Amino acid sequence: MSWLSQKISKHLFKSCRSDKDPATESSLPQSVGKALGHLLESLGALSLPVESEDPESVQEKYDAWAEHVRDGNTSPGSGFKIPLPFKDRIDWNGLKKFVIRQRTGEKKFYIGNLKDLRKALWGFVSKLSRDINLENDFDKEMGNQLHRIREATRTEDVNELREEVLGAVESLSIVIDKRQDLQRDRLKHLGAQMRLMRKELADARHQLNLDPMTRLFNRSSFDETLSKVVSLSSVMGDPATLVMIDLDYFKSINDQFGHQAGDEVLLRVADLLVKTFPRKTDFVARYGGEELAVILQQDSEDVAKKLCDRFVKKLREEKIQFKGKQIQVTASLGVAELRFRESEDEWLSRADQALYVAKEEGRDRIIYADHEPVSA
Repeated sequence: MSWLSQKISKHLFKSCRSDKDPATESSLPQSVGKALGHLLESLGALSLPVESEDPESVQEKYDAWAEHVRDGNTSPGSGFKIPLPFKDRIDWNGLKKFVIRQRTGEKKFYIGNLKDLRKALWGFVSKLSRDINLENDFDKEMGNQLHRIREATRTEDVNELREEVLGAVESLSIVIDKRQDLQRDRLKHLGAQMRLMRKELADARHQLNLDPMTRLFNRSSFDETLSKVVSLSSVMGDPATLVMIDLDYFKSINDQFGHQAGDEVLLRVADLLVKTFPRKTDFVARYGGEELAVILQQDSEDVAKKLCDRFVKKLREEKIQFKGKQIQVTASLGVAELRFRESEDEWLSRADQALYVAKEEGRDRIIYADHEPVSA
């Protein structure tokens, strides 16, 4: 690892000292380029959360840089193809800025969360301390009044005894009432806090089920729902249809227009999917990367065909503008209706196979599992 570090450091040092265009910087030895590529891929896979940026998007950026240092044909930092005379040159400045930006974002995110946690804990400790001190004050006052009664019993004057005891009992009653009021206020406050926490936990759970960028359901939610639909269908006998969707040539969109354009495309397609499948029983999810999925609960393939046809045609008509440039987007779809006593893995495999055929047959089409290939 020390040899690799020395090699990388040497190239980075030369890059930082150079006034040349990043595209003309010297290339790495092939073995070092491969090792650095693997390192960047590992950083992407193990990247920490960053505000307003989902882990999949971060990993895609790390993977793009890994590809760049291995073959040198594309600079993710500038979004341009390096001219042939400078092929296999490394954009060190761009890579350096990217890694620093990501690590700074990770640090900022965790420092912010740590401050919020400290603030919440300090608020809890402060309130607990105030309550304990108040309890101690009540206990002290009750002790004083009980001591007053004990002292009064030593007197031989009946009137004095009666007055002292009555005064002490009255004071004790006031202290007890205040203590009961405090306990009621505490229970009321605790109830409000519990309701708020329940809502926050429900919101947090909902957020955990969503893809941070598209706001569709995420892969984990998809897997859980797929399993539930299979179980319910086996008991109730209801039909169900799975649609797997892959955006055509999505990598080319990222390469040609940049990753921000790719994100905009994903958002627009996600919005179109939600509008095409708007019913409560329609489950729309981001399966991973540019792959999306829809689970049609209680619907057969006939219903799915109408909705999928509508989606494909609407997508072809969609005008996606990004920085004055129009991006044409199409999608390939694989559709499979759930069979009797079929497992979720078998169901998903058939839909995936249909999607694979759609891409092999030329993309921009719908393929139904166990059917002949047909263009949409």
